[in-house]
Amino acid sequence: MIKRASKHRRTLILFALPIVFSFIHLTSHAQKYARYETEDIRGTDGTWKADIRKNDIQFFFRKPGYTGSGVFGGIFPSSEFKSLPRTEAGFSLKRAAGTLEFTGKFTGQKGEGTYHFHADSAFRKQMNDLGIALYNDKDQMTFMLVNVTPAYVQMLKANGFRPTKDDIVSSVATGVDDAYIRCIRAAGFSHITLGELTGFKSLGIDEPWLAKMRKAGNVINDAGTAMALKAKENN
Repeated sequence: MIKRASKHRRTLILFALPIVFSFIHLTSHAQKYARYETEDIRGTDGTWKADIRKNDIQFFFRKPGYTGSGVFGGIFPSSEFKSLPRTEAGFSLKRAAGTLEFTGKFTGQKGEGTYHFHADSAFRKQMNDLGIALYNDKDQMTFMLVNVTPAYVQMLKANGFRPTKDDIVSSVATGVDDAYIRCIRAAGFSHITLGELTGFKSLGIDEPWLAKMRKAGNVINDAGTAMALKAKENN
């Protein structure tokens, strides 16, 4: 199954819980690739391999004992890492939900080693206070990899949504923010759902595109029609 994503500033990994989406790369002009796995391929510890690219680093994680073909990882800006060891050493990636601690080294443009995720207990409490239950460290690691923050969840709630964990992960990863929500609602979709907004953002639907389609004579009164038109255009 292949999905295509629109403009997005971050480079992330996206999961759908409890069924995990595999490796996804989201950048300024990115495509999103997803392969469904019936087994939860996430692991809070295991081995990693990485490739250094121009401005980012592509990581692949594998939990102990997993032998399937699913891919669990992400592409992250190099700027998020203070340094990359050329001899066996530790380094880390810290975000609101917790910290990934790596041990290993890079030789040339490639690296490998082991990793462990340390969940932030204060973050879990903040999520629980917001009505989002993170029952295990795997869920919290998922939030960490897509860089969910309490402020983001508060923003969704302030806009009238009651998001699930899946909703939050998908909307963060596709770049749905307050400005985008307001823009799409102002374009005639006052009752759009968060799931539909995520679909809009993934397909590249914005206010100028909607205006152009309507000017061309298309009647777009619901989200399904808009997404069908944009998907046809993208193909």
